[in-house]
Amino acid sequence: MAKKLIWLWAMASALAMVANAADEASTKSEWVLNLSKKNYTLKHALAYETTIDNEDAIVVLLSAPAVSSEELKEARKSEKGGSDPLFQRPFLRLVFKKTGELKHWSASAGGTTMGRQSSKATGELKAQGDRVTGQAAMAIDPETMIPSSFDVRFDTKLIKAGEDLPAAGPNTAKASNGPVSTQVSVLTSDPRSSAMRRIELERMVIVKPTENRPNNTVANTSHG
Repeated sequence: MAKKLIWLWAMASALAMVANAADEASTKSEWVLNLSKKNYTLKHALAYETTIDNEDAIVVLLSAPAVSSEELKEARKSEKGGSDPLFQRPFLRLVFKKTGELKHWSASAGGTTMGRQSSKATGELKAQGDRVTGQAAMAIDPETMIPSSFDVRFDTKLIKAGEDLPAAGPNTAKASNGPVSTQVSVLTSDPRSSAMRRIELERMVIVKPTENRPNNTVANTSHG
């Protein structure tokens, strides 16, 4: 009986460790890229299907700025044409085969750009439905011309081939039968000084109710 309880406890502990690891990967919001002895924080993850070297592939991009729909389209176009795209810096681009093996990686940060690299890096990816999970790592080698390292785990949505990121558009609010208050932020520059000052303007936009048009919207625009 005691042995059975110990076995059950061990199994429960192992399952808990697996669940914690999965939760850590799915809630991870920052990764670190070390390039030329400098650390760069990457806050956005994007995984998408593409064509590289005439083969289907999956790219996992970790970057500081978010990637737009237009940037993704241009990246796929470059990759299909045999070129590696350059995203806004800093970024780490991991290219996986559809079977899950890490094919190569590239990165760019500060004034340093590294093209396709494959030696000494390890990684794997698993696609399930519309999500991918995996990891990639490379230990720093001080003897290389450009020292670099990373150790990342990811769990993110997969943008399938033929799918695009949603295009960015203005925020809208459903019209109501009364006035709608819209907060507008305007960033201005004082010509007499180099300092920037933010002026918060609040205005009232009166929406005229229209029968049988409940989906009428008012744009909420932010400048700055």
